[in-house]
Amino acid sequence: ITNGASDDIVQQMVAGYDMGAFESSSEELGSELITNGTFDSDISGWTPYAESRGDVLYSNGRLKIDNTTGTGNQIAKINASFTSGKVYKISFDYYHVSGSTSSTINLFLGTADQIIVSITSGQTTTAYMTAGADRTTFMIGYGGGAVYELDNISVKEVLQSEVSDTHPAIID
Repeated sequence: ITNGASDDIVQQMVAGYDMGAFESSSEELGSELITNGTFDSDISGWTPYAESRGDVLYSNGRLKIDNTTGTGNQIAKINASFTSGKVYKISFDYYHVSGSTSSTINLFLGTADQIIVSITSGQTTTAYMTAGADRTTFMIGYGGGAVYELDNISVKEVLQSEVSDTHPAIID
């Protein structure tokens, strides 16, 4: 951390946007881009990034990632379309099950656009991310010998955000 900035502020600015500016404003969002983010009956559409890294499973209405069964660092992916330069609102619920814990998780649009956000077990996390180019997948996860579950994964384009004078509005 440089210039005395707190970890929280740096985390919020990691994607180039002050998350607080969005969260305190009214947003107009596009339609849901994740076809199965609630896992009501299965994890259809979701696959492991690499089979050898661990398991991506269905577990009682959640997507479960088990990094203890392979080489670790497994992430789950699903096909979804993202447009270069557009901002996306990402939210999900995170639950630690066993093994090592992490205070962060990786979010990807494609394989090149990545941000790292703070997580707390049992809570909803929200982040904003910009697509650096047109992308066709969304990925989420972290490694380190952990078993954890995700639910209510949502990704929507931010069409408009009315924010204060110090933060420009994003308009499609």
